[in-house]
Amino acid sequence: MNRSDKRAILTIFVIFFLSILTLSNVYCSYAPYESYEEWIISSNIKITNAENNIRDGRLNDAAENLSDIPQRILEVNEVWYKDYYTTQIKNISNEYKDSNSSIVTELDTAKYKNLGEMVAILDTILLRKDDMKQLSGFQEKVSALHTNISTSLVEYDIICKIQEDYKKSSDLINRLKIIEAKITPENIENPEIALTIERDYTLIQEYPSYVSIFQEDGSNWVRKRASFFSDFHDILITMETVGSSKEINFDGIILELQRLEQKVPDLKLEPNTEVFVQESIKNKKAYVIELKGNQGKSKYTYILILLVSSLVAIFALVYIFFFASKKKENRGNSDVSQFLEGRTLLIFDSRRFGSQSHPRGVEIYAESDVGLKRELNEDSIGITFSKDGSKGLFVLADGMGGHNAGEVASKIAVQTAIECGKRDLLNYQALSDIDIKDILRNIVYNIHEEILHMSKSSPSMCNMGTTLEIIFLNKNHVYYTHVGDSRVYMTYTDGNSDEIISRVTTDHSELGAYMERCGVTEAEARKKVPSNVITQAVGITSAPLNPDIGDFHIGKNNWILICSDGLSDMVQDDSYIGEVLVHKQLDVASKVKELIQAAKDVGGKDNISLILFRIR
Repeated sequence: MNRSDKRAILTIFVIFFLSILTLSNVYCSYAPYESYEEWIISSNIKITNAENNIRDGRLNDAAENLSDIPQRILEVNEVWYKDYYTTQIKNISNEYKDSNSSIVTELDTAKYKNLGEMVAILDTILLRKDDMKQLSGFQEKVSALHTNISTSLVEYDIICKIQEDYKKSSDLINRLKIIEAKITPENIENPEIALTIERDYTLIQEYPSYVSIFQEDGSNWVRKRASFFSDFHDILITMETVGSSKEINFDGIILELQRLEQKVPDLKLEPNTEVFVQESIKNKKAYVIELKGNQGKSKYTYILILLVSSLVAIFALVYIFFFASKKKENRGNSDVSQFLEGRTLLIFDSRRFGSQSHPRGVEIYAESDVGLKRELNEDSIGITFSKDGSKGLFVLADGMGGHNAGEVASKIAVQTAIECGKRDLLNYQALSDIDIKDILRNIVYNIHEEILHMSKSSPSMCNMGTTLEIIFLNKNHVYYTHVGDSRVYMTYTDGNSDEIISRVTTDHSELGAYMERCGVTEAEARKKVPSNVITQAVGITSAPLNPDIGDFHIGKNNWILICSDGLSDMVQDDSYIGEVLVHKQLDVASKVKELIQAAKDVGGKDNISLILFRIR
């Protein structure tokens, strides 16, 4: 199974995983009364029942209703909300009982009293400022339990609004009684009392409807309100069954809410309270309409998602077992990917990657290996051919610099060389030797400028550079440019018809300079000077850039090897490299792999990159 097949199988797994995740989200979206919503609604009912219990003086029943709420929370989510909500509900229960215990007796004895006495009780006891603060605090804490609970406690909010109405109305009636008592001949002649009477009358004129309601039709007004809120409570109870019952009469619920909405004006509420009640009913109606519209959607959504997922999975499997297998047959000897004429191969950022190709008479294999000591592969390789396969461009760069700067430098070098080479070399038929060498030199300087520009743009890229080997193959004529200590080798046939290996380039390093200056072997020079100090690199300004440029002809079946110092520093015997290239009966890919393994066997201290090709 190759890398493409593994990616395809991984894609299938990810698609199915995302499908399951999406189905879960869809299920949650279209089941609004699952888990938390069920708890919210049932908790609202418990709180409402507890309110009624407290008003009726049944504190034990109220405590039982409130104690059920923490247990329900534990059932909904034992891990996340256990400690927090248990404490919150306990505090709320205690505060609620404390705030109402002082008025239970008065309310219980006032059940059968007339309207005037009830108003007086409400004015003097139920709606005292201290008690209202407690009730307000209770409402705020209940609202903090869940992001949606504040919109669900409709009855509680409306009760508070109605209590405000009672307070305003009772204040007006009491003031009217006081004013009537004050209107005497003696008081009218007193300027201060007369001013007070005038101010109170002005205030009463702002709420004339309340005075008339209480004086003329108080009991009927109370009955209308009681009937309305009883019906509203029943419809909320009905809505609680949505989600738990299979058959829900959504139309009936909507019609009932519309009927209640039309009855609101008959309640003669204070304007702000009337708006509040109407909005509450509208919100509930909109919610039920939305639930009705969503009914059945989830089933079709599940089917659609499963259908799409299945089609994608089938396509991926067909690709793996049909198209991919066909590609394998067509690839023949290719190790990773077939390198087609007119196409470009770039090897970047790879711990290990190889490619084998046979474009029109050229046998080639390229591989880059991170080695045994490095975390990053700072080598880069690029290869491209003309469309007719008669020309080829081979680029190898070994980057250097802190962090990942070397990786960036080598990548810039290869990309720029490939772009410029395709434009200026591969697309032209008639170029002289001088033209080709000038173009290669210009490519090197273009790369140099690109790297310098990148170095200036980012502090982390400062002082980055790279070695560079570029070979332009024009039929059997090889042109090269060389900077740094990467190398180019070639094999050729001598006068005795023996094929031998020769080093084409001279290292731009202290080691190479010492060998050339003293005429000693590499083994002798390594005893005298360090091998890792280079004297030239592309993108480095500490020394003048002066690339080596040359050319030679290559015979059929002669090898060209381009390599980074990850090979030459480890495998220091050129004769061994020649033996692998010339004498070992291996295919091109196996020759490269054997050289890489040889470098690893003696340490593999650096990245190891090779391009090996020959004309057949």
